[in-house]
Amino acid sequence: MWAMPAIMTLGMQAGSEKAFGAGYNVLPIWKSLTDAKTLVFTPNTVTMYAVGYLDLGKDGPLVMELPPKLQGFLSDYWGVPIPVEGAKFRR
Repeated sequence: MWAMPAIMTLGMQAGSEKAFGAGYNVLPIWKSLTDAKTLVFTPNTVTMYAVGYLDLGKDGPLVMELPPKLQGFLSDYWGVPIPVEGAKFRR
């Protein structure tokens, strides 16, 4: 059970890379809302998703530029959010 988030993320990455290609510049965006048939661990059914994968070990440090007022988050393979500079995440 403890590895479920990491296994889910690895599976999603493998499927995404097979369908759309690999790389930090690939960002698939869902065409519709999720439902019970969506193979995502704990999806929210009222949220549009876009999921990309970064490999800092392979690509080195990256700078991300995001539009203002964008709602979203970064997380590691365990599903733990990565806070923006100055913010804190508490479990």
